[in-house]
Amino acid sequence: MVVIESRFTFNIILSACFLLLGFPLCIYSFINEIINYTVNPSRAQLTLIILILILTILLCLLLFMFNKFVKKINIDESSKTISFKSILNKKNDTFSFAELDGYYKTTRRVGSYYSRIDAVILVKDNVMAGRISSGDYSNYKELISIVDQINYIGQLKCSNFKFLKIEFGKPIIH
Repeated sequence: MVVIESRFTFNIILSACFLLLGFPLCIYSFINEIINYTVNPSRAQLTLIILILILTILLCLLLFMFNKFVKKINIDESSKTISFKSILNKKNDTFSFAELDGYYKTTRRVGSYYSRIDAVILVKDNVMAGRISSGDYSNYKELISIVDQINYIGQLKCSNFKFLKIEFGKPIIH
């Protein structure tokens, strides 16, 4: 039995550490400065409550995005299955190669003009079942070599906005 596990890139690990540790520390230092230099104590309490509320909303958004987009991938070559496991809530979606309609290859430009990320979108019932991205996984080429056994649908060219809609379950219209 040959099972290939995905390995996260350093960027994902660094981003998660910064957001989960660095962001609250920055907000705490900002709140601390406001409290120390505010003359009106009641206004400082109101500011503190508002900033804590904003921090809570941003942290919930961060946890939602991390849960939605960061997944551990296991590909079992012998049983021809691929599973996507969420890091936070341990939800596991497993698909056999036969039940998938196929896959699209896509390339997105991220950041600067020269930075690009290759990705494979696995499709089931014209909706994205999973995504394998070179920006998220350091063993992207190894994962893709096994996915090549699935039906190749074609190259998907779309904007970042359309790609985000596909991520949230909109049907893929090629």
